[in-house]
Order: sequence, then structure tokens, then C-alpha cells
Amino acid sequence: MRNFLLPAAILTAAALPGAADADERFGCMAEDSRLKLAAHVEFADELGGRLSHLSGRFTVHEKGAPATLSDRRLSSQMLAQSWAEDGLVMVRLYDDSDRVPLDVTLAAAASGMAGSPLQGHYLIRERQEKGPGFHMEGALFCQRQPPRDPLSADPPSEAE
Repeated sequence: MRNFLLPAAILTAAALPGAADADERFGCMAEDSRLKLAAHVEFADELGGRLSHLSGRFTVHEKGAPATLSDRRLSSQMLAQSWAEDGLVMVRLYDDSDRVPLDVTLAAAASGMAGSPLQGHYLIRERQEKGPGFHMEGALFCQRQPPRDPLSADPPSEAE
């Protein structure tokens, strides 16, 4: 009976909202001849496991890509959806501040043991009023980053 209770307790805790995604930080990137993308995503326990910060930037080098994608920043203000739990992270961003709306999805999942890198895909779409607009997708790599330690955030003193 005792051997059953521990796994059951672990599964129950993992199923609780926010339990598995508390204080998780991810660094994601994609780079090839068509695109260079880097993003930093944080989920906070004190916000119930919700996204607390997102920043990033991408540059599209593909021939025929709109000029608005030559250097684009990503921010928390663009957030449309987010999800994180053990082994999975997904963020969808939407920006209509420019005359052409931008839709970006970043999704990655762990493919092996706990702590392994997450692999997935990105999708970038710029919608046009007439016609299909620009569409680009490819491989995305994400890695969990260590949690911030508030005690080590202090700069060293002059005496050190």
C-alpha cells in the first residue's frame, strides 16, 4: 500500500493546475538560413503558473518576406495564449499594432527524460487583407533555465 501512495501523490500533485509549471523558465531559439529567433519565457508560481514574462526577437531572411519581419521584437503584451507543464511549453502571440497583423506560435515538448531539451516548431504568419499573406514554419529548440535564486541576485560587495 505504501508503494502505491507515493506514485499516486506525485501524479495528483502533477495534475493540479500550476503545480507542474511553477517558476519555470525557458530559452527558445531557431536559426537557419531563413530565420533567426530567440525568446525567453517565464511562468510564475505566484501568478498561479501563468506566464509572467516573455521577451524575444526574430529576423526573417527569406526571399519574398515582408519588410515588417526583418527585425521584430516579441513581448508579453502580444500574448494571446500560453501553456506550460512538465515537458511542454506553448506560447501564441498576436500583434496588430502594424497595418498587417502578426501571429506567432512557439511550441515545444520534451522528447526524453526529465530535464532533456524540448524540441518543437515555430509558426509565423503575417495576414493580408487580400491573399494568403506570409507563412513560415520550422524547427524550434527550447531549454529549461534554472530558477532564479533571489539570494544570489545581489551584486557582490566591494569587500569581496
